[in-house]
Amino acid sequence: MNTKLINKLRKEFEGVNTITKDDIYTFSQRHGLSLSDSAVRKRIHTLKSKGIIIAVKRGVYSFNVKAKYNPRPDYLINKARRIFTDKYPEIDYCIWSSAWLHEFMLHQPFSYFYIFETEKDMLQTAFELFKNNNIKTYLEPDKEIMIDYVGENKNSIIIKLLNARSPKIKIQSNKVPALEKILTDAFCDKEIFYFYQGEEIRTIFETAIGKYNINFSSLLRYADVRERKEDIKDYLLKHQIVDNKILK
Repeated sequence: MNTKLINKLRKEFEGVNTITKDDIYTFSQRHGLSLSDSAVRKRIHTLKSKGIIIAVKRGVYSFNVKAKYNPRPDYLINKARRIFTDKYPEIDYCIWSSAWLHEFMLHQPFSYFYIFETEKDMLQTAFELFKNNNIKTYLEPDKEIMIDYVGENKNSIIIKLLNARSPKIKIQSNKVPALEKILTDAFCDKEIFYFYQGEEIRTIFETAIGKYNINFSSLLRYADVRERKEDIKDYLLKHQIVDNKILK
């Protein structure tokens, strides 16, 4: 698709929040292009690769291209990853910091903690491994432990079960959660993320969605795995955070 046609596409859908593959196919036909399904997909791929559109859901796209979420692992994340992968290089894991939520919040917490997720039969092993390396570690803590102990120390690591279908990305050799997973976990794990509930979770969603590209197909798939898909959909619609068309 040449620049002239791209400009026409932008103009024709100016003011429209989202477009679909069918919209692009119909647009192409109106401009004398009879395209096969594979040709339409190729044009969509080209538009995405040029940063003209982004995928917000399977088959749904937006011209509102935002920044790509790219968190920065800190010293403890790198240290914990090295400790674990040096000993268990083949075991899946995911690590991040609750501080990554702070950029989306109005009220800033005084402390933060780290979340390390791994396979079920490795939970106790990871707990003991970090503890033996002088890292304050808690295995699947409840809200009481979170309030009384975890919140008092910025260098605490929480060990949790990793869902095999968790959306992850890799940054600086670290397997970290995609933003879609971070938002879903903050919404679902109310005991661990007790400080991030109420109006704060609404602010987190609004700010994150406004600032970064979010793939809602990925978010809803993961929420479905966690058996909270309808809950999160109802929440986003109730508070008018996301257009209904994106969540259908």
